Amino acid sequence: MLQVKWRASALSDAELIVTYTKDCWGQEKADVIIRLFAESAALLSRMPRLGRPLKDREVFALILQKVPFVFIYHIETEHVVIDQVLHTRRRR
Repeated sequence: MLQVKWRASALSDAELIVTYTKDCWGQEKADVIIRLFAESAALLSRMPRLGRPLKDREVFALILQKVPFVFIYHIETEHVVIDQVLHTRRRR
């Protein structure tokens, strides 16, 4: 099992998403997003190649279940590093 590390940019993305969700739909929905992010990160620690490889084959995209978000990540020797959290409609 690999450890999960979050880049500062990914943490910022996640924070903005949670804040927006809370402001628009309330704390309960924001808590759902937080839980799904945590569960998805834990899943990557157990199955790091679960995501779809992107063009350079070193970077992966994991489409999260039940929410319109994607983790962009790469794998290091002992870590899965989440680089970005994107909305599926956001241009990359």
